[in-house]
Amino acid sequence: MRLLTIQRIPIRLHGSFVLLAMVMLGFELLRGGVIAALGALLLWGAIFGTVVLHELGHALAGRLFGIRTRDITLYPFGGVARMELEQLAPLPEVVVAVAGPLVNFTLAAVAWMAHLGGLPGMEKWMVLNLVLGSFNLLPAFPMDGGRVLRAVLSLFMDPVMATLIALRVSRWFGWGFLVAAPIVGAWSLALVGGLLLLVNRAATRRWQVIAAMGGRTPPPRTAARTTTRTIPRRPDERLDLPFAHPRA
Repeated sequence: MRLLTIQRIPIRLHGSFVLLAMVMLGFELLRGGVIAALGALLLWGAIFGTVVLHELGHALAGRLFGIRTRDITLYPFGGVARMELEQLAPLPEVVVAVAGPLVNFTLAAVAWMAHLGGLPGMEKWMVLNLVLGSFNLLPAFPMDGGRVLRAVLSLFMDPVMATLIALRVSRWFGWGFLVAAPIVGAWSLALVGGLLLLVNRAATRRWQVIAAMGGRTPPPRTAARTTTRTIPRRPDERLDLPFAHPRA
């Protein structure tokens, strides 16, 4: 479902997001009434408003290198920005990857100053942005930190091999989250770990095919838009996860 358009980038809500939001709002209505439901709605709005700003950071950084973002989709677990290039050169990839967390750290600084000025609720928003920005810098591909890891490895080896190594590291993180979830009592880590492993499996298969083809990406299923750039374009997905921390 298309929600709005910002800077010519469509912002969409996935159907699962709408369904889960309705279920949670209904639960809050039954548990605490209208006030509790409105509080939950404001919390979700703050979380996913922050996710949208994070994704826009990636998108606007991509424009510095002529990369178009096709759309941003919000899922219950976070946001996914679809960008047109399969893989960037190391420097652009680092810039685009860190742009999202940088937005969060900037928002955290603004929230801290607003908190010092006496504005209520800003301390929680600061913590939310610090958690989101820091978590996405973990070196778990295709999260932001994993893309930075791939870019650094690409300076010393073939980019395809660098991607496969980054995926292997991400798999370790996925299993680590699953093991840690019951130990620390943060069951959202189990969701994140399972999601990472699911994404990792599909991505690993694709990049193994690319490696077998000598580093050439398979042709897209649909014709790409004609542009003046000489770099072949394919849609890419960037995974950003906000729920690494149990919510109150």
